[in-house]
Amino acid sequence: MEDVNVTQQLRSVIVHSLDTFNYRNAEFAAEHLVALTPNNPDSLFLYALVLYRQSKYKSAFNRTASELGHGHLGCAYIYARSCLHLGKYKEGIYTLVGVSPLYNESSESKSSSWGQSPEPEPSTSYFSSPRQRHEYEAHRSLLPDSSAVYHLLGDLYKAEGDTTKSALNYATAVKLNVFDFEAFQELARSGTDVRVKAIYKPNQRRTSPSPVLEPKSINTNDSAGISNPFATPRLAKNVDVSTPRILSASVPDAPLRKPQDEFKPPAPVSNASLQQVPQIQVPQPPKKHYTKRSSLAPPSAQTRQGLKRTSSSGFISEARSPSQKDVEAADLTLRKLFSTLAKAYKCFCKYDCYKAIRLLESLPDNIKDTPWALSKLGRLHYEIVNYKQSRRFFIRLRQSDRTRLEDMEYYSTLLWHLQKNVELTYLANEVHDIDASSPITWCVMGNLFSLTREPDEAIRCFDKAIKIDPHFTYAHTLKGHEYYSNDNYEKALDCFRLSLLMDPRHYNALYGIGMVYINLGELSKADFHFKKAVAINPINVILICCVGMVLEKLGKKSLALKQYDLASKLQPLSALPIFKKASLLFSLQQFDKALEQFELVKELAPNEASVHFLLAQLYNIQNDKYSAIREFTIALNLDPKGNYLIREAMEMLKESYHDLPFVCHDKTKQAKTPSLGEVLKGDRFWESNYQLRFGEDVPCQRLCDMSATTQAMTWADSLIRKGYVVHWILDGLPGATTFESSNSRSKYYAAGFPLGFVQNDVSYYYNHVVLVVRYHTEPDGSHSISVIDETCPGSSKNYKNFPIILKDAQGKPKEGRTIIPYTYAVYWREDISNDNSASSRKIHWISLVNSLVLVCLVSLIVAIVMVRFLKSDLKTGPVIPTTDSKADYEQNSWKALSDVAVQSPFAPILLSSLCAAGVQILVAMIGVVVIFVLNSKLSLSPGTSSSIFFENHQSTIFSCSVFFLLASGFVSSYVGVILHKLLKNDHPNTTFELGTVSLLGAIFAGLLPFLVMGAYLVINLFVWAKESSNALPFGTIVLLILMFALIQIPLGIVGAYYGNKFKFSNKSCFINSYVPAEKGGKKSSSKRQQFLGPAVSTFAFGLIPFGIVYVDLLFIFNSVWLEKTTFYYMYGFLLLTTVLLLIVIAESSIVATYITLTAFKNPNWQWLCFQVGSSIGWYIYGYTTYYFVRYLQMSDIVSVLIYFAYMAMVSAAVGVAGGAVGVVTATVFIRKIYGAIKVD
Repeated sequence: MEDVNVTQQLRSVIVHSLDTFNYRNAEFAAEHLVALTPNNPDSLFLYALVLYRQSKYKSAFNRTASELGHGHLGCAYIYARSCLHLGKYKEGIYTLVGVSPLYNESSESKSSSWGQSPEPEPSTSYFSSPRQRHEYEAHRSLLPDSSAVYHLLGDLYKAEGDTTKSALNYATAVKLNVFDFEAFQELARSGTDVRVKAIYKPNQRRTSPSPVLEPKSINTNDSAGISNPFATPRLAKNVDVSTPRILSASVPDAPLRKPQDEFKPPAPVSNASLQQVPQIQVPQPPKKHYTKRSSLAPPSAQTRQGLKRTSSSGFISEARSPSQKDVEAADLTLRKLFSTLAKAYKCFCKYDCYKAIRLLESLPDNIKDTPWALSKLGRLHYEIVNYKQSRRFFIRLRQSDRTRLEDMEYYSTLLWHLQKNVELTYLANEVHDIDASSPITWCVMGNLFSLTREPDEAIRCFDKAIKIDPHFTYAHTLKGHEYYSNDNYEKALDCFRLSLLMDPRHYNALYGIGMVYINLGELSKADFHFKKAVAINPINVILICCVGMVLEKLGKKSLALKQYDLASKLQPLSALPIFKKASLLFSLQQFDKALEQFELVKELAPNEASVHFLLAQLYNIQNDKYSAIREFTIALNLDPKGNYLIREAMEMLKESYHDLPFVCHDKTKQAKTPSLGEVLKGDRFWESNYQLRFGEDVPCQRLCDMSATTQAMTWADSLIRKGYVVHWILDGLPGATTFESSNSRSKYYAAGFPLGFVQNDVSYYYNHVVLVVRYHTEPDGSHSISVIDETCPGSSKNYKNFPIILKDAQGKPKEGRTIIPYTYAVYWREDISNDNSASSRKIHWISLVNSLVLVCLVSLIVAIVMVRFLKSDLKTGPVIPTTDSKADYEQNSWKALSDVAVQSPFAPILLSSLCAAGVQILVAMIGVVVIFVLNSKLSLSPGTSSSIFFENHQSTIFSCSVFFLLASGFVSSYVGVILHKLLKNDHPNTTFELGTVSLLGAIFAGLLPFLVMGAYLVINLFVWAKESSNALPFGTIVLLILMFALIQIPLGIVGAYYGNKFKFSNKSCFINSYVPAEKGGKKSSSKRQQFLGPAVSTFAFGLIPFGIVYVDLLFIFNSVWLEKTTFYYMYGFLLLTTVLLLIVIAESSIVATYITLTAFKNPNWQWLCFQVGSSIGWYIYGYTTYYFVRYLQMSDIVSVLIYFAYMAMVSAAVGVAGGAVGVVTATVFIRKIYGAIKVD
């Protein structure tokens, strides 16, 4: 038989070690206790408890597994808790259900007098009455009571995924122990509708004072043991011997000693309530007897009445035992506190955030400052998107408990939303130092990497959090959002679905799935998930706005507007629903209402660039240009990344002189609708409020006094420093600023006039303009404006200079407005001298005569070739050479060269495409020149300003170019298909299939626009970088692309169809049928072929065409690039020059073809003709370099790049057009020559 005193002492050592966290010592003592009492389940329970406290779950599981058949509640409880940690949920549930009689006796007890659930017996619930709760610290037990067991069952069922049984067990635990707040929180989190008022309803049963624990009417086997270490253990008279229960968790202060009188009844207790015990005892019905294998339950009252402790031991002495009234008052106070906390948490779980905030704010300050309350307040404000207030509560939480990890994952997400990079970095470092093995730590670090745009590292952190705790729902959700932000929608959906499997009420995952489906275009699925999320969290404005967004995409805009209204009513201070509502009203063209909403959003979110951008567009629609410029400027400062988009929108505002906020303008004047050419040039026209009367001089006239804000003057200063130039148009002719050359003292004109100048880092504004209008008197007495309108900017008479002062004497920004007096003067002067125009005409006539001489010279050479060589060659020899008789002819005979002449050249499709592009360019060039010749009535006089078709011929160049380029798609494809049929070396009358024809038509018509638009887009980037108004807006680029795609390519397909139907005469096609190509024949030497290579042919044959156009090139370059107003107007001369140029190119191609066939037998004579014709392009680009060095003084690298890029495009276009003329002319020449051969 075991020594009871020894085992009792060992148990006391174990319990004391557990209380003092001396787990190693407790384990040591427990091992010896089990060795002394190997068959005692109580000893094994203590040993398993020690192992569990040390997180040795596997060891505790193995130790208690052998005792499951003995029906010991403590062992079963430790076994089940170990199963919870080891993931063996079903085994834990099965074990606890198997010992249910040990903790389920309360079901047989009498119902309470107020008709509620049965009052648990002391043997099954140690925490059921106010007195028990009050004295529990002194009378606690190591064995779990029934509420603890039900709580554990709830945890096991929850881990297993059985939410219904989990909720039932949590509810039972709360019923047995109303202060098990963790069980209540689990109930609330599961979505169970808990009646908080019923749970925490005060106990209304009036009972007489009773002892701490009432003795049971039946005999129990709880004799003295270590629960009363001062008494010698006694044996029960009617039951078998069993080990005593453990109650006291403390070791006595004095050494154990035997009492003087072991069987002496205990002394009367000083508390009078014990005298009334018989009065409250009521007979109980006989109960079903179930033998308990443990005596570790609370002892009967008889064994506890003599226990006394001093106040230093922590227990309540009998002398100071509170009355029943005080205990019930304390219980009522706690019920009220827990009731408020429970109501707040229930509202928190139901996302009734405002009510939960009110309940928590009603708590006393000391309760409200607890970490639990602060964390919930922080999360509640986070849920209603009140991020600033949420951050304040989380900061207070961190100040209260710096080492707290709970809810830090939400705090890190809050900092992510607020873009608080530094704070999030500090938080990540701190939580990592606190516990690097916590999943919360890795979620915080993942949010940090997400904020710093490191998605791969963020996903690795979330993966590590999931690896530590696979059931951590929020880690899966954050990982899904990271995949979503990287457009990896498949993996994002997987993560969100895993989150929902773990927590079906996790609305964040539903939101993520909805966003994925929106991006995938599956709006019905997105709407379903968003509505499910709203059903869980009905006051989240983000979710409501998402529902509205889906409705908006589905075309149900009225329903979407209702959703946005609901969201804005729920959270009036949230900018998101108001922004969505304003954007929808904007799209519905309800501009007044939209403007009102955007003004509200601007107040709520002043740093959102998109708000200012849309607000500026609204102001622009309402013709409030100044406000639009202001909002665009703010948006540009807030979002430098959106620079291009914002600047594109500002082009029609901030750089339009009429709408600048510091310029006098008449708001009643409307802008002129720009033509396509004006759009391409970036020109916008408004009618000014300057008054001019012909012949009436105005020495000084006040225009207006403009009151400009500091912001407007800052903008003026910026434009002056950027070299902003204003352009005026008078009677269709541009205004210009006069200046003199320092060398020749000649008078020059620069187009437009600047806003001001910069001197000593101070900007000076021109607020006075002198207009000198020069005119001619025609023979019929009428007057016409000269080419030049002189504009002399300066300052008013009252100001030597008008400086822009932006700061006061102290260096602070200047406040108030600046008054700018605008004045102007007008002088009319008759321009009698016309020497320059006459000189220009004389130069053009001389150049034209020179060109005619050159054309005649080349024509003479062609005539010699035709008459002297070809005629004599064709008259000799048999009609057609055969393979056997070819040796009898001269090697240079045209008849002997027939097989070479008809061979297919290298890359025929490329040559055909280039020729088709050249035809397009040629049609556009000639069409534009002809239009302008007609516009000027074929007049070569520079003084006339009359016109037939157009007022502003400058912008018309661009319009006509685009028009003729579009229309030429038909001609280019028609010529391209015919040429391609000839170059393929098949029978030329063979037709292509319809699909091939369509493809060829698209290639021939679309190659040139594709190349031009690609080059122009690249150049446009540089123009945009210079912040020039000539940069094409994105919308205009898209419009041009659509025009070419929808007009020119269909026309090209039609032209290819008709070109495919073209039939050649049989007389000119016999060669392809009867003369085989010579194989392995003699080839000319490489030296002879190099004599007429690309470089030599380009230099030799391009010199004459360049001589023809040299004079016109000089005038055109001066007009375009020198920025002097020597505007080109001699379109009649240009038309004649173009015709002569084409004649020279055609004749040069014929000569080159004759030489390359007779002298070199080169089968690629078509490519040589293309090189000869395109040589003019190389000469023009060479002249571009010469002109840049000789005349231009460009220092800015971007301007230089733009100059050479534009001229490269022009030179290439002229060269391709010339090459097309050369190939077509030579091909026609060859076919005509061989078509003259007679066939027997």
